[in-house]
Amino acid sequence: MDGPARLVFHPYLNHFPVAFFILEAFLLALWAWKKDEAYERFAFLTLKLAMSAMPLVMLAGVVDAGRLAPMIRPHFFAAIALFSVGFLRLVWRWRRGRSVWEKPAFYFYVFGVFLSVGLTILTGHLGGRLVY
Repeated sequence: MDGPARLVFHPYLNHFPVAFFILEAFLLALWAWKKDEAYERFAFLTLKLAMSAMPLVMLAGVVDAGRLAPMIRPHFFAAIALFSVGFLRLVWRWRRGRSVWEKPAFYFYVFGVFLSVGLTILTGHLGGRLVY
């Protein structure tokens, strides 16, 4: 027997930024299709929420693991990459405002959205491999 079970938070918290990044991409697709600015504003809010939640989720993961063991490092560094891309997009969107949707900046921003979704999937996959 390994001793008493302990409470962990990361598995419960990690789904919030995942949902927000995926929802952001979905809302931006709706905005492009329907041309309703409310979708774009809501997408920006979901990006802010994802980026607000990520530090707490990452801290909970490190605390829950107790240390950055070799088997956790790929998951951790994928999360760092996701946070970095999300942070750059957030700052860029905040500073440029609506001009982020003008070409050629538009292409880079959309690439960043796809990169964030891809990193979200990769980070989730690596985290899932740790528990299954």
